[in-house]
Amino acid sequence: MSGRSVLLWVLVLFSLPLGGTQVGVPAPGVRNEMLISRVIQGKVREAKAGWWGFNPVDSTKTLQDAINSGASKVIVENFDVPWNIGPIKLASNQQIVFEKDVIVQAKRGAFQGPNDCLFTAWERENVTLTGPGATLRMWRQDYASGPYKRGEWRHILNIISCKNVNIAGLTLSSSGGDGIYLGGSERGGPNQNIHIYFINCNDNYRQGVSVISAMNLLIENCVFLNTNGTDPMGGIDFEPNTPSQVLVNCIVRNCRSQNNGGPGFLFTLGNLGRASTPVSIWLENCQTIGNKRDLSFWIKPEDSVKADLKLVNCKLEKIPIETSIPKVIDIRFENCEITGGKSNTLGSKPIIFNGYPRR
Repeated sequence: MSGRSVLLWVLVLFSLPLGGTQVGVPAPGVRNEMLISRVIQGKVREAKAGWWGFNPVDSTKTLQDAINSGASKVIVENFDVPWNIGPIKLASNQQIVFEKDVIVQAKRGAFQGPNDCLFTAWERENVTLTGPGATLRMWRQDYASGPYKRGEWRHILNIISCKNVNIAGLTLSSSGGDGIYLGGSERGGPNQNIHIYFINCNDNYRQGVSVISAMNLLIENCVFLNTNGTDPMGGIDFEPNTPSQVLVNCIVRNCRSQNNGGPGFLFTLGNLGRASTPVSIWLENCQTIGNKRDLSFWIKPEDSVKADLKLVNCKLEKIPIETSIPKVIDIRFENCEITGGKSNTLGSKPIIFNGYPRR
């Protein structure tokens, strides 16, 4: 073999990936300053979070720096060990993709504040979180004792007054509050154009999903399981906090609420009044199984908001109605199946209509 041929073979050998690591891409834990610079300069629009230096003990700064980089797409890689993080703030105009089987979890000992959430999007727009097979989880049992101040707001996804949000394919488990919280700031108004699909909310402390203020919300093909800890412990709770918040064109489709410590679905409208924006919520092809109650309605008998609540092609277990409903509330059950199943708690009623007392 000539000297030139030997040189070519040496060059080929040193250009091959070693242990599956691509040339120019550092191993986990090593920052790639060259690629980071290209992302910041806008020359690379799709970034991998590991370029900022994965640390299995605490990757909060790694992930936050990747999100703050300006990349339009951030990929959270699977390094076969969980990403341990503190609270993360999301950015506008960005897609975050969690690779298959990735686990992103709350760092133990962090989240001391009762309002500390795993991911927060506050007045953001064009935010997408996807990750079929990926898990975002917290440690709800930790927050009940020790150095933690008691609270029910340590949510996994805290979405406040955002526009154009897509959340898909994730398992959201063991929060100290809700799997997903859709709230509204005083300045930002309701969340708008929110699409949540193929999400599994499991073992959360307060709710699977809380919808506080939303316009054009679609939740479909989701499961809400095993909520237990503090009331109301529901699958999905539609519950504005103030009269100015809205629930407009909210659709829940092809979803199952199962084995929750409270109702499968709640319509908690008591904080809205006659002057509030009319409510429109539809449940289509939804099912409740083994919850303490199937449905719960909390509505003012006087000064009630006008509301259109419709359940179509839903499979429920029982429908007892305890109180009268104001005439401005239109509740319709269309083509629903009542199975007569037993609830988890003896003597509890799967569906309860409650009115606020006269003052």
